[in-house]
Amino acid sequence: MEQRAMQVTFISAHDLKDVSRLGKLRPYAEAWVDPCAKQATPLYSDGGTNPTWNHTLSFTIPEASFHHPSARLFIRILHKTHIPRGAAFIGSVSIPLHQLLQTPNSPVSYALLDASESCGQGSIQLRIHLGDKHFLEPSVQQGATICTGGCITTIFYHTPLLCCRRGPPPWRNM
Repeated sequence: MEQRAMQVTFISAHDLKDVSRLGKLRPYAEAWVDPCAKQATPLYSDGGTNPTWNHTLSFTIPEASFHHPSARLFIRILHKTHIPRGAAFIGSVSIPLHQLLQTPNSPVSYALLDASESCGQGSIQLRIHLGDKHFLEPSVQQGATICTGGCITTIFYHTPLLCCRRGPPPWRNM
């Protein structure tokens, strides 16, 4: 199966909605293509509505996903609340992967939308770098289940994407 590396550098965000109820806004970003493989930037602890991260997240994406119309890179900006494990939603954007093939390795800006995807919540500046294609020998059979971090991922080779379903690890059912 052909794949390619994708590095997403979160440069900064501007004019974020201040959703903090106590203290200053402490934003961070989450990104994923596969919901079982979410990654996050560090918390911008200096506070404010114009954070600067300059932090890179790395993903390995099946090449076929870049040609599938529904495959997307999802980005969500959240505010770390004072409640343990708490986060307040600021804004999000979803970028079709096929558009990234035309984007050079230069900074790009995307408008963030609110939860109803109707209003602007600021903007985010990214640099997205796609590596060269490389071939990976399939080490699992079609329909095989892989357990990673409590998430069950089922691989179907007849579709271009990794299909993910959440559930308890199979050893818990024994």
